[in-house]
Amino acid sequence: MQEIKFQIKGMHCTSCAFLIEENLKGQPGIIQVKVNHSGQNGEVIYDENSTSESAIFQRVRGAGDYQAEKI
Repeated sequence: MQEIKFQIKGMHCTSCAFLIEENLKGQPGIIQVKVNHSGQNGEVIYDENSTSESAIFQRVRGAGDYQAEKI
């Protein structure tokens, strides 16, 4: 298992955070997701044998007009 923490740009409300969380939860290999609107950040625990950081960031971008950057 791996953990990644990242800043998310483009979130305007708690619904944005929920949308990103739901989009990530649908990805194989994702174990746990936390997205915080007020902190503009996210945290994902994932199985590195099933997914990757780049795939996670791609899912964040795919949820809307969001950008993710590792911290």
